[in-house]
Amino acid sequence: MVDRFTTNNSSSVFALTGKTEVEVTDCDGKWVYGGFMFFVLSVGILGNVLTIIVFLQREQRSKAIAPFVINLAVADLFIVVFGYPVAITANLSCRKITTGQSRCTWSAFVNGAIGIASIVMLTEISVLICYNITSMKPHLYRSEFTSKTFKTLALSGAWIYGILSMSPPLLGWSRFVPGSAGISCGPEWGSNTFEALTYNIALLIVGFFLPMTIILISYYKIYSSLTLNAMLAQQKALLQRRRHSKLKVARMIGIVVLAFVVSWSPYCIVSIVAIFKSTNILSKGEAEIPELMAKASVIYNPLVYASMSSGFKKTVKRLLRDWPCHRVDKRDSQASPDKDMITTKLQIIRLGNLSSRESINYV
Repeated sequence: MVDRFTTNNSSSVFALTGKTEVEVTDCDGKWVYGGFMFFVLSVGILGNVLTIIVFLQREQRSKAIAPFVINLAVADLFIVVFGYPVAITANLSCRKITTGQSRCTWSAFVNGAIGIASIVMLTEISVLICYNITSMKPHLYRSEFTSKTFKTLALSGAWIYGILSMSPPLLGWSRFVPGSAGISCGPEWGSNTFEALTYNIALLIVGFFLPMTIILISYYKIYSSLTLNAMLAQQKALLQRRRHSKLKVARMIGIVVLAFVVSWSPYCIVSIVAIFKSTNILSKGEAEIPELMAKASVIYNPLVYASMSSGFKKTVKRLLRDWPCHRVDKRDSQASPDKDMITTKLQIIRLGNLSSRESINYV
């Protein structure tokens, strides 16, 4: 049994213990990386838990995109809790992840599957908004595309799509390997083998370029439709209000998509270059930058909702205001059935007014 470590953090050696070989990696930047990841984990957990709580409230649950937003938040929470700790542990222990380790396979699969599932959900939201804004049959949208069956199928399909996209390496088509920094794993981008090349190209197409193409087409149609209806909207106050509401929703989801793309694009670009160069093009320190940008994507959605959705902010304020008095409000509600009946009737009247205007409540 031989143990060999070094006191110089800038070097990289091997520690041999029995039959296990573990490479000790550079520790110079571990506290910078660890501090950044602590920030991402803290904001990611708090922000996405808040998002789930808000969109589970009664005034938010009926909104068309609420199930998609909740699933996006659940996906971000899952990857923060079960995916990122692998990289954090490897970084703080100063020991690289090696090919074939279960934690390497797990982190690569979870990060990739949830990332792809998230972009598919964003694609579905974009298509739904596009159809509602551009469709000449809004009644079809209300009856078909806002039903529980459709939402269940759409969301289940997004999760299955992400899982299937990252499953081939588990079955022998390519494999998951550590990146240049050695603290997280992903597909074997720098390999020139036939299996790795074909899988990497297929993954980029189905996991990034295809969803992004659909999103871009959807937003082109949204922009064209809103521009075309601008003159009519100026003549009718109702159309003007409806157009403004739809534009706010489209803009908010567009910012969410843009934040996701900005986060993941550096990683995709580096991966594409690695495919053509047949090697990793970044050094250990540089390789952590696109990975960190991609990991930070979990914090953006709650920030966008909080800054751009008036409904989100109103619900948060109500929760903060009513939380200490929740039990009192509950007793008052039980003691005042007439008040509940009046409230219900008012809600029915409001829903009827919305229906008559052929309007869909989004956010």
